[in-house]
Amino acid sequence: MLTMVLLVARNSSLYLAATDLYLGLSGGVPATLKKEGSISVHARDFLERIRQMPDGDLVLTSSGNAAKLTLKSPGSPRRFTLSGQPGAEFPAMIEPSHD
Repeated sequence: MLTMVLLVARNSSLYLAATDLYLGLSGGVPATLKKEGSISVHARDFLERIRQMPDGDLVLTSSGNAAKLTLKSPGSPRRFTLSGQPGAEFPAMIEPSHD
């Protein structure tokens, strides 16, 4: 089971990576960024909260040094805050070879 997900805001994109140290997945989506940064949160908690949000845009805000991630949908009172770890503590992922 993929236990943690890394979120990296960089270059007008939100990149996500998840690993259980045997299996890894990564990808990115275009995003409007106010600030670049990274945080890792528990994958199950993140997915459950995303599923509970209404369809449409999401605003993700990280509190920086406190390692907290807040998810909010514009126009909705629903808001979730997840505890996490600094993105730098996420294990490095090995890129597959293209042999």
